[in-house]
Amino acid sequence: FQVPVTSLAPVEDGWLKPVKDLLEMTTLHDSLLLEHIRRSYWDDVVNMTIGPILLALNPFNYNLPLYCESRMPLYMEEREDSLDAGSKLPKHHWSVAHEAYWRMRTSNQPQSVLISGESGAGKTEGAKIVLKYLARAS
Repeated sequence: FQVPVTSLAPVEDGWLKPVKDLLEMTTLHDSLLLEHIRRSYWDDVVNMTIGPILLALNPFNYNLPLYCESRMPLYMEEREDSLDAGSKLPKHHWSVAHEAYWRMRTSNQPQSVLISGESGAGKTEGAKIVLKYLARAS
């Protein structure tokens, strides 16, 4: 299988520089987006953001330091302070649950968390993480 050089998309310096939020990519192209995600995954960075959206990859290994139960209280300690100022902690299922919980408490409005993905993407594990946080917070 060969691809003609004329069909390849060019890559310029800086396009593959790691970003904190995928919206910060200087050029948005499907192959560049997938390459950012692939590189993050192999560096055990399985949670990243696209604006306010959490993109969580199934690590197939929940022994990563990010998933240690002992880290959950760090998210809880932020209380409602992180709603407007933003959290100083890495984006995580706990931060999504934290924001939904505190927005519900402070605005008295119902909240929802949407978890979506392909089969085997980690939706059930993600939902368990969110529910465990909500149960402990309430």
